[in-house]
Amino acid sequence: MSDSEKEQLIEEKQNEEQPITIQQVQQEKDISVKFVYLLPFLLVAYTSSLLDTTGNNLSLPYIQQDFNKSQPVAQWVQSIYYLSQASLSIPLAKLGEILGQKHSIMWFCGLHSIVTVSMFFTTNFILYCSLRFIQGALASGAMAGRTTIVRKLSPKSKAQQYIQYNMATLSFVSIIIPSLCGLIIDVNWRYILIFNASSSLLSVFLIIPFVNTKSEQRQRIDIYGSIFLFIAIASIDLSFTFIGEAEYILFGCLLPAGLLFIVLFVFSQRNNPNALVPLHLMKQPVSDYVLVNFTQYFASSGFNYLIPQAFKHYNLNSTTVGLIQTVNAVGSLIVSIAIPSLTKIFLNKHIIQFGYVINIILLLFALIFANAFISTIIIYVLFSISLTIINQTVYPLILLSVPVKFAAQIGAIPTVSRTIGSALTVSICSSILGANVSKGQNGFVVKEQIIICLFLVFVIVGFAIIGLRTGQGGAERGKRGFQEQKVIQLKVE
Repeated sequence: MSDSEKEQLIEEKQNEEQPITIQQVQQEKDISVKFVYLLPFLLVAYTSSLLDTTGNNLSLPYIQQDFNKSQPVAQWVQSIYYLSQASLSIPLAKLGEILGQKHSIMWFCGLHSIVTVSMFFTTNFILYCSLRFIQGALASGAMAGRTTIVRKLSPKSKAQQYIQYNMATLSFVSIIIPSLCGLIIDVNWRYILIFNASSSLLSVFLIIPFVNTKSEQRQRIDIYGSIFLFIAIASIDLSFTFIGEAEYILFGCLLPAGLLFIVLFVFSQRNNPNALVPLHLMKQPVSDYVLVNFTQYFASSGFNYLIPQAFKHYNLNSTTVGLIQTVNAVGSLIVSIAIPSLTKIFLNKHIIQFGYVINIILLLFALIFANAFISTIIIYVLFSISLTIINQTVYPLILLSVPVKFAAQIGAIPTVSRTIGSALTVSICSSILGANVSKGQNGFVVKEQIIICLFLVFVIVGFAIIGLRTGQGGAERGKRGFQEQKVIQLKVE
């Protein structure tokens, strides 16, 4: 399942308890539709979204080969997409509220289709990355409109049911897409773009029958915050790229520049009613959960980057990689179904700690058996599934740790922390894989072990944050091990 989609679907669950007015009830009667009518649009839209992410990740070794670029440079095909979504997803979501969800989806998906077709014919790497940046922005805008329109077109009495159907639809597509991508890539990786563009274009026509829903509130966009965040993360990413290319002077210039723009970004968010990141909410326990979210996505996105590179190194086909990711999707779906039941019995903190213990054990095994490729694959599958335990528990905690009136402000935080973590790990991992160490299989194994050690550090940091910083929520009364004195609640002035 796409992580951005999961974040928005979880936010819907939080917002569904909001009181509604008589006018809204009357409007609901006029615009609500049966979920089955939305299903064709959602199936096609989620297909396009996953082709953007899963398809590109599996294609990356072949993109690198096609454009004749080193790993630190080729990874920008991934990083630029994450950077685009981190800096522009919130502004474009607000633009969607201004235009209306249906019209914004039509514009975003239509332009996304054109850009994706252009990428198919592009042979210049810089132009390809530029188009990839635009593609990421348009995809994030379409995603925001898609999840919002489903919520607005659902009857209030069936809102939770619609959300569950929506998540089930996304999970179903997530199981199919990796294997499909593997088969396509073994023919030609560029055909992924044709399938993607076709799905995006079809979405435009499938959304036409529905009502265009708009926000009645005035929407303002934080342009400066978006610019500062993009430059900050892009500079840090570029600095690691230049390390991989042995350009140490450029690294020394760009890293401080990135840190400077982080400072500017923080100052731009202070006392800003339209801030991308609501700093007044970044206190314990929210700040701790956000850091945990960042660390676990650093590890998971890094592993997702590493595995296709390993398959390419050992001359194995993409179909097998796709099948492995399909197994991941099935395992993650099973865990996702089980987590809600487990959280009714056990403390959230204990569930997350359990997931981290499994992570640490698996990474230690991966470090020891890095020379055995089959063992690494098995460990990767189990590691990805165990991360779902953490992921499915932490997301709701970020959203539900704040008062309901701040729900809209906090909703974007998981997306920002996820995309930043993903962008940085891809940049760092590619620099390590591109470094000059001993050649051949042993050289690759050494690099793999260095990367796994890096993942281990981030996982241990996340485990320490959960163990030492977080407590229990007031809503967890009645669960096993609950202690009133350990309840930690957000204090907002």
